[in-house]
Amino acid sequence: MQEVTKLGDKTLEKIPRMRLMRHGVSQPEVSDWISTYDIGYMPKKVSNVSLLKIEIDKNDVCQLSADIRFEPAEDLSCDYNIFYWQYEHDLRHIVMRKAPTFRFHLKNLEFDRNTTIYISSVNGDDKKSSNQTTLTFVTPSCLEIHNNLRICPPQKVEGLHIIDIYKHDGLYDVIVNWDKPSKEPDNYTIQLETFRENKILLTVPGNVTKADFLNIKLEQQYEVSIIADSFGGSSPISWKLNDCNIPIVNEYSLYQKIMISLAILMTIIILMIICMYLWKKKLCCTHFRDSRQKKSPTNTSKLLQEDRNVPREENTASPLDKFEISPKKLELSDILGSGAYGIVRFGTYRDDSGAVINVAVKGLKVME
Repeated sequence: MQEVTKLGDKTLEKIPRMRLMRHGVSQPEVSDWISTYDIGYMPKKVSNVSLLKIEIDKNDVCQLSADIRFEPAEDLSCDYNIFYWQYEHDLRHIVMRKAPTFRFHLKNLEFDRNTTIYISSVNGDDKKSSNQTTLTFVTPSCLEIHNNLRICPPQKVEGLHIIDIYKHDGLYDVIVNWDKPSKEPDNYTIQLETFRENKILLTVPGNVTKADFLNIKLEQQYEVSIIADSFGGSSPISWKLNDCNIPIVNEYSLYQKIMISLAILMTIIILMIICMYLWKKKLCCTHFRDSRQKKSPTNTSKLLQEDRNVPREENTASPLDKFEISPKKLELSDILGSGAYGIVRFGTYRDDSGAVINVAVKGLKVME
């Protein structure tokens, strides 16, 4: 390419030229008429910008480089200003002066980033610029280039899904699920934050896609976030803000539960009263039998036969009249009292019909 200088502004020029040949120089040739622009000329906008290729940076395997091509406007400006950035505060500037080709090379690009390029034609004398032409593209992720988690961090966790299940007393079980990645990380770290309570962290192996937070006190809203970890680094954070499912109380069901509980309680109390009554009754009967056995009831016939020296014929019972009772139907036990004329005992009498009557029997002393 030959540079021609000292041309006038806003003029028509013819440029003589000669070709260098193997055996010498050709005859001069004159070009067609060429028009020049005035000093304050505003360059035309670049018509098109395109991405040729992206590859690993030769100086750093953790970065990329890209080749960009653009098509100039009809005026074929020689000077261009190029701006590109991947972060909000990472604007970079390239100046092309007397560009031999309409291409340029970008270095030190990050993986998996939106990259935006602005290019404009520049009037070399007074720096007037055309409108900008823009190109935006996304660089590949590290895994797409290297496919190795010892070099690259895992991909961002996708398909985050959260379910909260009410248990009791304001406590919930929170179930967290996510999609299985194409490349399995070493582990996952899940964080649950309820805005008032402390953050709860849970780490699970990389071969699972589920985590359970048990018996957690939740508020109306809570946040769950997750990252995947490997030797090559940590993935971007995936997070989700979730609304807590407020438990719905069925008033009729609650009333039913209360009534059933009261009925069961009353049944238990009644059974306890019956059992205590039967136990006391049994205890009383046992005590009465024991006391009767200890008292050794006296046989009436023996009392009437205290004098063993009485002849047998005198000891023989005489027939009963209508006012007398048979000693065999009378059974004496406790002594109720005693006096100068005898003693009084407690006893029971069984009549001819089988009825048992409590009686008091007075035994008189023999007065000599």
